[in-house]
Amino acid sequence: MAPPLNLLILDDAGTPTVTSKVTYTSFITPGVDANLFIITSRGALSAADKAKAIAHVELDCPTLDGSVELEDLLLRAAHLRRLLGIADGDATGEHGTFA
Repeated sequence: MAPPLNLLILDDAGTPTVTSKVTYTSFITPGVDANLFIITSRGALSAADKAKAIAHVELDCPTLDGSVELEDLLLRAAHLRRLLGIADGDATGEHGTFA
């Protein structure tokens, strides 16, 4: 049995959208064991998201207070370690990223 998939979701849901409100858990294929870690705008999480998430944080403006940028920096550093052949620390192979 495969270990659970760890998903870090960084989203500023305060930006106007042409679609309805997003429920992050709806993107997970039924039957997939996934741990959600979510950083998003205040009021963006559904009850299903809160129930499924291992940890979640809702911020007034996640793209302006530096929280999302810090997580992005960690993912970029992991990618640089892979490019440089450094085996210690977090590795990009352990993360999936989507734009």
